[in-house]
Amino acid sequence: AAGWHGVALYGRKTFKRSAVALRLEAVEDPGGLRAGIPVRMTSVTGTFDYNITKTAQARFELRKDSSDVPYFNANDGPSRSRTTLTAALIQRF
Repeated sequence: AAGWHGVALYGRKTFKRSAVALRLEAVEDPGGLRAGIPVRMTSVTGTFDYNITKTAQARFELRKDSSDVPYFNANDGPSRSRTTLTAALIQRF
């Protein structure tokens, strides 16, 4: 039977104008239902939020993804891991 399952753990600490968070995730897709191939993946994400104003926020995330098989696109072909850095400005209305 095709299926997949995962688990996530989140932690967040808020300060006066900022916050830090850590997210751990693991996914197992033995039948390839979500990923297209049988795979086990994990990720670790660290986030820093800074409230510029009451409605504007800067967010930075560093994420490390890992897989038990080459799954992620890389310059030299499929890779078993990738690291991404995201910077965002968020405006709430």
